Amino acid sequence: MKPRDLALELEPGSAWPPTLDRRKRQCSIHALAAAPRERMVAGRQCNLNVFEAGNADRPAILFLHGFPDCHQVWSHQLKNLSDEFHVIAFDLRGCGLSGAASEANAYLIENLLPDIEIVINAVRGPRAQVHLVGHDWGSVLGWSFVSHPEYAERVLSWSSISGVHAGLVLPTLRSQWRQGGRHARAVLGQLLRSWYVAALSLRGVGNAWLRWGGVKALKAVLAQGGVDPDDAYLAMDADTVNRRATASVALYRQNLRKLPAAPAARSITVPVQLIVPVLDRFLRPVVYEGLGEVCRHLERWDIAANHWVQRSHPNEVTQLLRSFINRQIETRAKFRTTKGGLNSELPSVQASLQRHAQANETPIRTEGVTNGSTSRACRLDESGTLG
Repeated sequence: MKPRDLALELEPGSAWPPTLDRRKRQCSIHALAAAPRERMVAGRQCNLNVFEAGNADRPAILFLHGFPDCHQVWSHQLKNLSDEFHVIAFDLRGCGLSGAASEANAYLIENLLPDIEIVINAVRGPRAQVHLVGHDWGSVLGWSFVSHPEYAERVLSWSSISGVHAGLVLPTLRSQWRQGGRHARAVLGQLLRSWYVAALSLRGVGNAWLRWGGVKALKAVLAQGGVDPDDAYLAMDADTVNRRATASVALYRQNLRKLPAAPAARSITVPVQLIVPVLDRFLRPVVYEGLGEVCRHLERWDIAANHWVQRSHPNEVTQLLRSFINRQIETRAKFRTTKGGLNSELPSVQASLQRHAQANETPIRTEGVTNGSTSRACRLDESGTLG
């Protein structure tokens, strides 16, 4: 919003402060509350740059970015959802305008999770809850956040894109390998695509790659992951590369040495939406096979897109997020007005999903809605059509 949008037109000789009628005063206050804003929040080991937009009285969505990114990777979703929600995103430590932590093991997953809670506390309050969305390493962090009993209490719903719980990767691949045939071939395909993980985990390799490759190397990775050459997100210089990736490359080196434990069966109670770009250059669909066993309420959407799907298919991702979060809000509202639990509400919730889809002209296919879990399979084709 431009400053002029909130400017007051005064007649010569008018008194100050000006007297606004009630309607104009309310509109000005609402515009100020909804305008995009950034601030620094004090973290445990460094300051965190936090972006927010939309009215803070509305339900909150917190976005977590991955590597090598900053909060701006969510720019389309932040803009398009801010009219309906309070949208929040922050630069993870070592990324964007946030500070870089120098302590030993500062980039271990267990040491990054408190940053998420600190941001929620600072922006929404110490008891507030948010709808959480993550991509890439942001998704990896989000899975650990919602599988932690205390942190999970801060989350109303969880939408994961291009990421999986770090503790589930190896058990899932081993399980798929034992099944042989196409499952084993899928595991081999994933291992071939994971060479960069091993390379970046070696001390000095990641920083050397960034130092020698610089802007060209980072642009090449984003382009391979589906970011359009004309996307403004690719407009970067050496300083941008340094702020996005130089410190945070430690994510690979530190976490491969100490992977978190896998969640127990059906231990994740937060409603989960899994968005899978099936053309992902870096993560094949096989890595997600173990998630159904640890989530009580999971729905999955397959999209014919590459890794950075929120950049290549912004409208489709925004549509899925808005629909899923609104359904969770509707479900919670129903839950509050009944004496029964969530399981007893599922049949009526399924009917409400169909009504919601028809109202928004979104062809949502509901499948396998059962007591105790929700599984929905849908594919988004290359034309952007849900089916």
